[in-house]
Amino acid sequence: MQATLTAVAAAATIARDGTTTLSATGGSGGGAVTYAVTAGGANCTLSGSKLTGKAVGTCTVTATKVANSNYNAATAGVTITVQ
Repeated sequence: MQATLTAVAAAATIARDGTTTLSATGGSGGGAVTYAVTAGGANCTLSGSKLTGKAVGTCTVTATKVANSNYNAATAGVTITVQ
């Protein structure tokens, strides 16, 4: 059974042009974690695990831990507010 994956932003609220670093904990296996903006893409941009606020609003980032031969992929989301 896959353990729960948790996605976290170092700061849940950032200023326009501000940044926050994303991280993920949990999940089973040693697979890599990737991040993607899955909602509010006009409000922020993502480079690796660094999120930059571009416009006032919210954006949701989904962290995905890849599957391996023993575990399915795991996902978790985090919402960041840009002010």
